[in-house]
Amino acid sequence: MPVAPKSTPSGPMCQMRVTVRWAECDPAGILYHPHVFDWFSEGRVAWLAARGLPYYEAVRPRGIELLVLSCRAQFHRAVHPGDQLTVGVWAEGLTPTRVTFQYRVLRDGVAVASGTTEHTFVRAGRPVNLRKAAPDLYASLADGMDAPEEA
Repeated sequence: MPVAPKSTPSGPMCQMRVTVRWAECDPAGILYHPHVFDWFSEGRVAWLAARGLPYYEAVRPRGIELLVLSCRAQFHRAVHPGDQLTVGVWAEGLTPTRVTFQYRVLRDGVAVASGTTEHTFVRAGRPVNLRKAAPDLYASLADGMDAPEEA
């Protein structure tokens, strides 16, 4: 029996729709698991944009990157070509040097996958304290975690 994700959003969630493509599936017509990490990445970028921090326009041009420290996904049900999915993403934790995102992938309201990624803030490949290096970006991230909203 698949295990339902335990985490529920504690902050604002951003949702995006995904249609599973045949190219994302294995020969048996089941989602090839690494593609869920592409959805997680797109979801993070959408979450940041919904907070007024478009990654490619507001974060990276300042030399700040979100380097992946760890990633994990759990698969609860098989996904097939043509399935319409909703990917939900929210930031679960923020420190001056790290941020953790949670993900939930639903098909018709039922969890098919969930996951977590942990990131560190870097500039020129070196860890950075975002609160000191870019206080306005840090404040925007922190503010974006306070009030629930759907994007």
